[in-house]
Amino acid sequence: MRRSRNILAAISVLALILTACGKSAAPIRVYSGLGPNWYNADLSLLPFADDPGAMAEVALILSQRNAVEGQKYYAFKLAEMAFARSDERRIALAYSRAAYLLAEIEPDEDRMVEIAEKGLAAAEKAGIANKDPEANFYYALNLGLVLKTKGLFALGRLPKLQETLKIAMEKPEQDMGGPLRVLGMLYLSAPEWPQGIGDLEKSLELLEQASTNYPAHPQNHIFYAKALIEDDDPESASAVLQKAEKSAVEEIWGAYYFRQWNEEIKALQRKIQKQ
Repeated sequence: MRRSRNILAAISVLALILTACGKSAAPIRVYSGLGPNWYNADLSLLPFADDPGAMAEVALILSQRNAVEGQKYYAFKLAEMAFARSDERRIALAYSRAAYLLAEIEPDEDRMVEIAEKGLAAAEKAGIANKDPEANFYYALNLGLVLKTKGLFALGRLPKLQETLKIAMEKPEQDMGGPLRVLGMLYLSAPEWPQGIGDLEKSLELLEQASTNYPAHPQNHIFYAKALIEDDDPESASAVLQKAEKSAVEEIWGAYYFRQWNEEIKALQRKIQKQ
């Protein structure tokens, strides 16, 4: 039997849906003299500073999950400059992506919301109203970060989050099964009817697809294991967590996500042992 949840508990879990599960330490934003000066670079001096398309393309190259915080900041500022000069779709998408990747590791709540809201505005320009699956995916990611700060007030916006993710599902391969992963976790974490849109069966279906079709992404397995634990199937959850452990490689995902995901895997394994 599925254990009942109260609304406050569900909201606290929802706050982690779109993040790496946990808070990062405050980033050091003072140039040490070693390595690239990501935070103080004068972007106007770049040879392509008058070409918003080129700036957005470079921002996309730099906006990677395994990038260091400074690199993500630089990519965000580069995309922001490009977006200020042109809001065409590809530039807006690059800006929304860069905003999300920076906001999700930002420890200051006000600053995180400020960055994520810029990502929301960029996704709107990119075409969420036109049911663009990529624009809706990045809108959902940034909206999820904003909702982290809203507590009970987030409940009223869950249908909007659900709607954008359903549109994003038209392109499930984004971020290695990102729409499947995030919508599946939304169904798992949200309060059940009549308070919310939670649905364990839908969650299991979507997260199994993510884990099976996109096995390289550790979170696909982690989230699927969570759903299996909720469905009182610890044996299957344990097997899925083994896949998560093998795919959470530091050389691929970087030190931050390697640490966060492995901590969560271990926490889930301990939970299974106690059952």
